[in-house]
Formats: sequence, structure tokens, C-alpha cells
Amino acid sequence: MVRYLVKVRGLRPEQIGVFAQQDACGDPGFAGVAKAMRALRGGNEGTILRFDYKRNTVDVDDAVARHRAHKIPMKAVVMVPAYRAAAKFIEKTRDLYPTMIYTSVSFVGSTALADELMLLGPRYANGVIVTQVVPAVTATQSRARQVPPWSTTGLRVAGRLCGGQPAAGGVKTRWSAARHREAGRSARNSA
Repeated sequence: MVRYLVKVRGLRPEQIGVFAQQDACGDPGFAGVAKAMRALRGGNEGTILRFDYKRNTVDVDDAVARHRAHKIPMKAVVMVPAYRAAAKFIEKTRDLYPTMIYTSVSFVGSTALADELMLLGPRYANGVIVTQVVPAVTATQSRARQVPPWSTTGLRVAGRLCGGQPAAGGVKTRWSAARHREAGRSARNSA
């Protein structure tokens, strides 16, 4: 997402902030953004503005206040939240920053977020990008069919569940890439 915002959308890294929950999902998400920033800045991470909110809440007021107080205008926010918190953050910042680009990892639950934003009105959904994990383009159709496409146990981050908790709202999430590769190797070896 960071590479897209910088290379395709033409933003400077310092114009990108991170909105993430304070837990085992938000922290690795922030670390991933920091790693991408370092790569784009030639090894220099620089300052990355993080807007936090407490897990299992939609209390985003402190995050919105930090966003407003920042001197360099943000043009994009990479989000690692649950969908209701994401919708609340967008609702509270859309009027302040009408051209803001909001990007989010698939943890947010794209359908749930879209539904929540459309209840607020179509203008809240404009400029929102949600990534989705999909099988590799090099995966053959037969291998892809052998891998169970959904896991109901929760979002996997670095091979473990986010805080040991199921995904927000029981949203089903794609299997981790490691399990996908493992299943693909098993399918090849048994063929």
C-alpha cells in the first residue's frame, strides 16, 4: 500500500499516516508500514505518524485529535483497524480532509466496511481502498482448488492469530500465505 501511495499516487512518505488498533494486529501492521517507508527512503525510516485506538472500541477521538494536530498535512492513511473503528475514523475525518486517501488491510472486512460507510453516505466510501489476500497468480487452478479458501479461526499475522482472538464480527478471512504454500507443496508431493 505504501509503495502504491508513493510510486503511483505520487505522495511523499511523510504525507502518509497510520491508523491502527493497539494490539497484536495493529503493531505488526505499523511495523510493515515502517519497513516499507525505510525501503522507499533508502534505509531511513524517518518519522511515521501513528493514530491509535483501543482494541474492541470505536473510540477514535484521540486518533482524530492527533491527526488534526499534525503540522504536515496528511494525504493518505494506511489503516489496520476493525471495520467499525475504520468507519468511525473516516466519518470523523472526511469533512476535515475531503481528498484523503484511506487504505486498509483486508483485516478490516471490506464488505462490512463498505456497508458501514454507505450507511453514512456515498461520499464516505470515496477514496477508500481495501487490500485483499488472494492466491498467487502463478498458482495453477488445480492447486488452488485443493486449498480450503476460508479460515474461520481469525486473521493470521506472522503465523499466529491476532491476540489469539477471532476476526472482528466473525468475518471469515483467507488462509495465511504460509498455509497456502504448505498445502500447495503437499498437493505437488502427492501427485
